Amino acid sequence: MKTFDELVVKIGYAGLVVNFDELVNVYKLPRSQTRASNYEMILNMYNECKTGRVQHLFLNFGATRKTIYDSYRGLSSYRALAGRLGAEQKETGLVNTNRTVLALKPLTPEEIYTLLEHLLAVYKARYHCDVSVSYEQLRRYMEEQLNRPGADEFLTPRAVIKDFLELLDLKRQNPERSFDSLLESKFGGRPVTRDADDHDDSLEVF
Repeated sequence: MKTFDELVVKIGYAGLVVNFDELVNVYKLPRSQTRASNYEMILNMYNECKTGRVQHLFLNFGATRKTIYDSYRGLSSYRALAGRLGAEQKETGLVNTNRTVLALKPLTPEEIYTLLEHLLAVYKARYHCDVSVSYEQLRRYMEEQLNRPGADEFLTPRAVIKDFLELLDLKRQNPERSFDSLLESKFGGRPVTRDADDHDDSLEVF
């Protein structure tokens, strides 16, 4: 990775950004020694970047709260990392970008709408089709999701994306059905329940 970083700088780029997603998979490793070995590697990466031994390289790790702050098996269980990560901060509305750990804020309704717009554009490009969904229908979809019983506790970005893509699939495969009728048949006042596929952490709700 360091060699590739040097290469991209030599060919004219300012540097290299590397994203490590789903760090929760390290957290879920059953053997403590295996987790510790991974955490030690992360510590080495952190130290080399922080001390300037590696330049033009930005490393970003995507993780849940428990993955970071669980003192039993999370990153904080590795003592040398715990001090560098700091304590979990209470929500103040302010973001200190000099901190090692930056908490993601829940999406606003405006951001959800923008996300759905982009998902619709990607879907149309992927399937080379024109699935017609108006502004009002996107707004209604958002309202249906946010107003369902249990939404405050269990509604996640993942669930909103999965449900929206399923509706687009149904609309593409059943062009005679309107988006509104598909929306009604999918939800129809059904409550939001915990995502059975999400066993990783406390849920991030809208």
